[in-house]
Amino acid sequence: MTPTMQPASAESSTSNYTKYPQDSAVEKLSSTLEIKEWWLFNEWDSRTIRKRDMIRNDFPLRKSLDPRINTQNEDTAIERVKSVFHSVRGQYILWGPLREQGKWRKVVVPHLCLQWVKDNVEVLYPAEDRFPLASLDGIVLWKDPTKEKYQLFEGNHRISTWLSEEKPATLPSIIFIGKTPKNLNL
Repeated sequence: MTPTMQPASAESSTSNYTKYPQDSAVEKLSSTLEIKEWWLFNEWDSRTIRKRDMIRNDFPLRKSLDPRINTQNEDTAIERVKSVFHSVRGQYILWGPLREQGKWRKVVVPHLCLQWVKDNVEVLYPAEDRFPLASLDGIVLWKDPTKEKYQLFEGNHRISTWLSEEKPATLPSIIFIGKTPKNLNL
């Protein structure tokens, strides 16, 4: 599917809330495979994840998980991504069946503004560690219809660092935004 450029538009009672960041390309996803690849890629060398070794056992080379260069056309590679993600992350309630059956969008933003994150994202689990940031690829947000902001499900350490340091003013980003589909069968 061809991404479409989305202007920022108000959609909530919060005056600064916008559905998508300005100048973003939005694409519908038909599966959660790319989200899982990004999560595994980002956590491959993380110092904070306890099960990092489980990822490295199945994917000794980090580049084999990079969604920008890896097409994952082979059924065995796809099944390995799904299996490792489930073992390391997918079995926890934060992900679960609701996210698997969610309606997902991939949002590519060349210059995500820090202010958009402040206005539109609730950090559920703020992190204390700080490190340099070059991009925010693989951030996962969830839209709960009872909340005014997106809930941050993946990328807490990076977003927490950015909010704390407040620099740079923009970062290139690939964000996945999910919500409950209308006809959900759990």
